Amino acid sequence: MQFKHLVGAGIVAGLGLTVALFVAGQAYTDPVAQGAAKMGALFSGFVFIAAYFYGKLAGLRKD
Repeated sequence: MQFKHLVGAGIVAGLGLTVALFVAGQAYTDPVAQGAAKMGALFSGFVFIAAYFYGKLAGLRKD
């Protein structure tokens, strides 16, 4: 494993979508705060785009 692979894995690990949605649903009782927290978790899904382009620029490929 090279450093570029570690960085790519770190970017993907930053997504954390499923856990963030669960925690937002359990932690907030106010519907407005719960909605804002869930939207923030969903917007973190755009991390996939950053990870994809990083993979292309770093030359990562499936072996």
